Amino acid sequence: LDGVKDVLDKSMKAFESKLNAAKEAADAVKQEADAHIAGSIKLYSDLDDEIREVRVAKELCKDRAAAIVSLENQAKDCRNLLGASAKSSEASKAIREKFSEVQNDLESLMSAASSLEEVDAMSEAQK
Repeated sequence: LDGVKDVLDKSMKAFESKLNAAKEAADAVKQEADAHIAGSIKLYSDLDDEIREVRVAKELCKDRAAAIVSLENQAKDCRNLLGASAKSSEASKAIREKFSEVQNDLESLMSAASSLEEVDAMSEAQK
């Protein structure tokens, strides 16, 4: 009976030793899993931050592209306005020149008409 008791004690101590070793191994695995989870959480957080930054950058690119298109349209409008202004200026210059010519012609006609009136007045005075 003592022999069986000794065998049972040895078996029990061996079993407890293996159980303690298994518990220690399980604790080590749990600690590694916890560290992995913490690292994963940080990784996912960083990834979310980067995704947000990429989205913001894309929006900024879209806004910048829209601003560039707007500036290009404004530049085109300015070129068109300058072209129209230049044409208008040229047209105004031509109109001023034509008006000056017409004014000179009218003054010549008035002068000629005055001369004719004087001639008519002299002719009637001589009659």
